[in-house]
Amino acid sequence: MNFLRNFLAFCIASAVALAVSGCGNYRLAGTPQPLPFSTIYVKPVVNRSYAPQATQTLSAQVANMLAQSPNLRVSYESDAEATLAVEIADYKHSLKATREDDTALGLSYEIEMTCRCSLLDNKTGKYIFRDKPVVYKDIVYLGGMGDLIGPEYQNMPILARGMARRIADEVLGIW
Repeated sequence: MNFLRNFLAFCIASAVALAVSGCGNYRLAGTPQPLPFSTIYVKPVVNRSYAPQATQTLSAQVANMLAQSPNLRVSYESDAEATLAVEIADYKHSLKATREDDTALGLSYEIEMTCRCSLLDNKTGKYIFRDKPVVYKDIVYLGGMGDLIGPEYQNMPILARGMARRIADEVLGIW
């Protein structure tokens, strides 16, 4: 009887120890993880698409989004522990709404930008991620003008800000 009680107590203690140790490294989704770097250099964006006037705007927006993180400082290339490279790989627009009286004239277009991002750990020389696709879409309303060029140009800062937020999420959300 004493042996059975000791064996049962041992089994319960072992089960509790296994359960506690198994959950010791568990984190809920969205729980912040410490980044393997505290400084980052953002290379100027390279445009391999037909996105009008996008490189400078997107470069500035990505740096601004990353600078808002309290655990990360945007720095010069020589001081950075990590380097982010962004390339605009694709840019396209598709008709979303037409005029009621003339279906050949568009009222709104969906703009889609695809970037390829690479994050290099400068300390190890290894990529944390490489050529990772990041996609952002936005709607451009023409306001009855019928011409996409003006509204598309005016929308570029909004599109760049949305894309920069997605890129920053990829950098700050690495596991």
